This record gives sequence, structure tokens and C-alpha cells, in this order.
Amino acid sequence: MKKRNGHLLIALSVSIALAACNNDQSKEKQDAPSVPNAMQDKNVVAEDMKSVSSQVQEIKQPMALEQALSKGFVKVNNTILEAPSLPLIAGKEVFDKSVNQKARVTGNIIVVVADGAGTSQWLSEFDMVEMASNTYSLTPKNPTDLVLDYKTLKRNKSVKQVELQLDYTPKSDKETM
Repeated sequence: MKKRNGHLLIALSVSIALAACNNDQSKEKQDAPSVPNAMQDKNVVAEDMKSVSSQVQEIKQPMALEQALSKGFVKVNNTILEAPSLPLIAGKEVFDKSVNQKARVTGNIIVVVADGAGTSQWLSEFDMVEMASNTYSLTPKNPTDLVLDYKTLKRNKSVKQVELQLDYTPKSDKETM
């Protein structure tokens, strides 16, 4: 029984000591000026950005970095297209990763709209040709970035499907399908 009481006394002493330590730490936290979590997150992001920018400055071959940044990978038509540079405009050659084949951007965007959806909002920005019921071929009047137009149309609630039109026809006899 004495051993049991001794063990209980030791356990009680350790518990009291731990509780006292926790109280001291919580008082220190209360005394310290609080920094909102958002500020802590911003500080962490700022530190990460500093480290990234210092790594970028250490690159010995700035031309290699410039070339890597100018090459573009975009996700359209549920596939990844690789382009020698961005933005994508009509006539630009891309590599379609899903079929491992080169294609040319035609400059048209095909959309399928919901029944009864209006299309008049696009007349100021696109030349429009009806291909079938609720299916239209849109050609931007001022083509600057077809991927941006594609993504804008994709977010439109009245559009059921969007596809950037690509031409897979070989340029010459050397290129095969």
C-alpha cells in the first residue's frame, strides 16, 4: 500500500508540475502581442517569395529561363496542348499530348448551348455560324488569345460544351497521321 501511495504521490506531483508549466506558457502567449493568422500566412508567403526570387537571380543562363517560360502548355478540350509560345492564335502549330500528334489552331471555337439560350451577347465579339441546332462556330473578331476566349465561354452557364477547333491534317507528305 505504501508503494501504491508513493506512485500516486509521484504521479500527482508530475501532474501539478506539468499544469504549472502549461499555465506559465499560456500566460506568456497572452502577454505577447497576438499576430493574426492572416498576417502569419502573409509573412510565410513573403519569405517563400524571397527565397524563390533569390533562386531565380542565381540562374546562370537567363536565356534558358526565358525560353522555358515562353513555351506554353495549356489545357483545352480535355487534353494538354504544347505550343512553342503563347498566346494561341489562328495558324499556330501545337502538339496534342492525348494523340501524340501535331495540329494547327484554326481560330474557331465550337460551342453547344442549352436549348433556348440566347447567343446575341457574342455578336459583338465573334463572327458566328450556326452549324447545327444549338451548335455554333465562333471566330473572334479581334483574336488575341484563343485560350482566354475558350475559358471565358466555358464559364458561361448557357454553354454546355466548348471546343477549340484544331486541324490535324498533315502539312506535307512527310508528316503522317
